[in-house]
Amino acid sequence: MSMYISGIASGLDTDKWIEAVMALERRPITQLQQRKTTLQQQRDAWRDINTRLNNLSSRLSDLRLSTTFLNRTATSSDANVVSVSAGTAATPGRYQVQVVRLAQAHRLASERRFAQDETIGVSGKFEIAFDGKNAVIAVDSGDTLATLVQKINDADVGVTAKVIDGRLVLEANAMNKEIQLTDLSRGTVLLNLDIRQVQAYQDAEFIVDGITINRDINTISDVIAGVTLTLKATGTVSIEVQHDVNLVIERVKAFVDQYNSVQNFIKEKTGDGGVLQGDVLLGRIQFQLRQLATARVDGAPEPYNQLAMIGISVDRYGTMTLDEGKLRAALEADPDAVYRLFAGKLEEDNFEGVAVRMGKELEQWLRSNEGLLASRQQMFENRMKDIDRSIERLEARLELREQALRRQFVRLEEVLAALQTQSAWLSAQLVQLSAFGSYQARR
Repeated sequence: MSMYISGIASGLDTDKWIEAVMALERRPITQLQQRKTTLQQQRDAWRDINTRLNNLSSRLSDLRLSTTFLNRTATSSDANVVSVSAGTAATPGRYQVQVVRLAQAHRLASERRFAQDETIGVSGKFEIAFDGKNAVIAVDSGDTLATLVQKINDADVGVTAKVIDGRLVLEANAMNKEIQLTDLSRGTVLLNLDIRQVQAYQDAEFIVDGITINRDINTISDVIAGVTLTLKATGTVSIEVQHDVNLVIERVKAFVDQYNSVQNFIKEKTGDGGVLQGDVLLGRIQFQLRQLATARVDGAPEPYNQLAMIGISVDRYGTMTLDEGKLRAALEADPDAVYRLFAGKLEEDNFEGVAVRMGKELEQWLRSNEGLLASRQQMFENRMKDIDRSIERLEARLELREQALRRQFVRLEEVLAALQTQSAWLSAQLVQLSAFGSYQARR
């Protein structure tokens, strides 16, 4: 566009006139931009709903795990004597454990004869054997205790070598066998090291509820079903195995909180003034979630065939609440029935639990690309793209319109300038005629 100076002939501020006209003609674009902003807010709200439903699906997954409901906790009256852990196979109960002696590995050590970097000074060979494995260790006169440790450990016969206080120490990796050393050099190597036994190997001996038991290790998982005992010192302890009710309550609380997060967000966005007010699909999701949570589980054993029977209820406003005392009582009375209420499977139990049926519905809604929520979000994306294209077309038209207006005002200025020039010329002619008339009158 060529440059010009506004209003030279007319005295009008043509830029302001053009801006005023263009502002009026930009109203459709402004309306489209406002519509796009609303669509963005609606799309973002659906994205938030998608995230919240994904989180709800994760909480439901936790409630379909047998480990959530059948997990066990085990405690020891003195973990310094016996520590304990329990799996889902453990039977709740109390046990008395007395540790008579600990299992210990065979250990040999040399006399303290050599400094850290001092060479042994003899050469030869000796055989080391343990638990069916054996190796011949070649010793050079230039070896130190450190290089000898490296050679023994590299042999990998189930014996660990190390240096402690200037002594070569050999310790069995298992507690049920003896380390055997045979000098193959007429006694020169072993005699020079002077290796002796410092700890004999022995089995662990302990008593569980009056029954004496021996094992060749200190970590024992085959005495009490589902329970692992770790013997640490001699003494007597009480072991108690219980249902891990707290884990269930923690995960049920997480489910209740996430369910309310979804429902409250939907209420906020579909209420008066909400960006999704009147969204029928969202209202359907809200209703279906409530139905899935409150409906009876047909086929589940009574009385635990509905969430309300274990302390989980939904009020008339759609808010889910948890009666922790009622849930705890149900878990203590029949944890398996509570588990089935959530995680029952059609092929195994002839009914689907609450977490299973709700999880399946969420899976359909949340499927990538073709799920209900993905389609909804794509709809908003498509509408915003359509608006962008409409704005682009209107902007191009307005640019042409502005150029036309400027050309019209330029032409107006040119016409006015020509008229002003002609007017000035006529005025000059009239002045000359007047002057000529006066001159003739004086003659």
